[in-house]
Amino acid sequence: MRLRGKKSKAAETIKDVTRTIRENKLKSRSSVSSWLFLVLLYSSSVLLVFLANKLQSEYVYQGGSSASAFNRTFADRSMEHIKQLSSIGVRMIGSDQNERLARDYLVRSLLEIRAKANGSVLVEVATQRTSGRFDTDFLGGLKNVYSNVTNVLCRISPREGSKSRSHALLLNSHFDTSIGTRGAGDDLSQVGVMLALAELFVTGKQHMSHALILLFNGAEESNWLAAHGFISNNSPITYVTPGEEAGNFPNWADSVKAVVNLEAIGSGGRELLTRTTSKSSSLVEAYKLATAYPRGNVVADEIFRSKIFPGETDLSVFRDFGRIPGMDIIFVENGYGYHAAEDRLDRLPPPSPPRE
Repeated sequence: MRLRGKKSKAAETIKDVTRTIRENKLKSRSSVSSWLFLVLLYSSSVLLVFLANKLQSEYVYQGGSSASAFNRTFADRSMEHIKQLSSIGVRMIGSDQNERLARDYLVRSLLEIRAKANGSVLVEVATQRTSGRFDTDFLGGLKNVYSNVTNVLCRISPREGSKSRSHALLLNSHFDTSIGTRGAGDDLSQVGVMLALAELFVTGKQHMSHALILLFNGAEESNWLAAHGFISNNSPITYVTPGEEAGNFPNWADSVKAVVNLEAIGSGGRELLTRTTSKSSSLVEAYKLATAYPRGNVVADEIFRSKIFPGETDLSVFRDFGRIPGMDIIFVENGYGYHAAEDRLDRLPPPSPPRE
């Protein structure tokens, strides 16, 4: 009887172990299935976004808007700036190509644009060499320390109005590159757009009620250093146009009320609104009203927030250290050349003009 009892207990133990193993397998399969579902969901979403973007780009461009004289002129001017800057070569932070040659070209171009300005706007051109330090949670946490990184700035403001320079919209792009690439798409495509926009604003007949600040920063690829230097006011701004800086707002960063960050993880195509910060609803609404074909997608925003894509932009610095609302508008097509030697001028389509 005792022997049979031992066998019975052993049998019960074996059953319990078997049951536990079976339950663990089911839980494991359920966990794997959940992860597989999430991966498939994200993959499908990304594919749908890509197809939608492709179809929308083809529809808009075939609609005839890009054939207008204005758009051709805008694209030609943008492309000429991209061509000249790309010819300088790789522009890594600290190199002569970045700190002197690219900077000098931008300053010359802005001064030429300033010379065309109508009498209703004030155009100021400045440079900044800035140093500082800050921490981020990128890739598990990084400490960034930098010295003498370069910014080139232009402020366009109405000559009349009590708040003309105390309230400004900031447009930001970067002219430095990662290793081994000329960065025709990332980010010269947006630098060219900003220079063409500057000329449009200073020569046009539109009424400006607030200032527009154009920040061409020279240290984005090394973890957004130049953007931090500007928004945290680490270093003074040096005016290239002395005598024009009179006013009560010498610190440009303090006047920034919103930012539009212009980036690229591809070369050309239609621009895509990929991310917004908190308190940016009015900025998004303005983008929607001012654009005939606004294009954005919440999937891109979710990918950034989930950290699935190991990347960041200057927008995070403006948000975290400037406490200002903003948005990322990014060129995303032909991403195979991103941060690679293939990001060349001959692979870059004409930049998109501002949408009517």
